[in-house]
Amino acid sequence: MSKIKRIYDDPSRYYFITTKTHENNRVFRDKRLIILFLDSIKYLQGKKHFNLFAWVVFI
Repeated sequence: MSKIKRIYDDPSRYYFITTKTHENNRVFRDKRLIILFLDSIKYLQGKKHFNLFAWVVFI
């Protein structure tokens, strides 16, 4: 059986690569929170406060 190959090469997009979470819960329970989180990351990156190469969220 072959594995699915995914290519994450579009720098204008954000990709969530997840693993199994605690008790199989969602990482974000409210869609508004994920939108706020992503907008904050984009804002800070746009202001050159940091360079975002890769990140992992543990909850």
